[in-house]
Amino acid sequence: MTKLPWRHGQLPPAQGPMVVSATRFTYKSRWDMPGVYWNGLRLRRAWARFPGSIGVSIAADMGRRSTYTVSLWRSEEDLRKFVSHPEHLALMRAYRPRMESSSAATWVVESFSLGEAWRRARRLLTQMPPARGDAAALGQG
Repeated sequence: MTKLPWRHGQLPPAQGPMVVSATRFTYKSRWDMPGVYWNGLRLRRAWARFPGSIGVSIAADMGRRSTYTVSLWRSEEDLRKFVSHPEHLALMRAYRPRMESSSAATWVVESFSLGEAWRRARRLLTQMPPARGDAAALGQG
């Protein structure tokens, strides 16, 4: 799995409650992966423009046709605003028909460790049954 380094958002990391969002999207074909990843990189480059964003890390596993994200937010409301942002919605709408399944999880932390967040994300996302077809959890992270 290829992971990109942490990309800082609009806000610096803080102590106190912050919201972690983790996602896994699995695509029907490997041929979709380059476009998905490129568009994910575009969102990552713009991360500091999203209100309440603290940071994001993205990863891809070509063998499993999957992409992953771990993002950190000041609040649930900031995460919801990102999910409904036009740039994010456009990406989700474009790739939803190409998706085989998705999983998403969120949790609250008092302090943040990217390594711990990736370990928890992997554990949570592999334990839950993936959403299929309509990819209900697509809007997360």
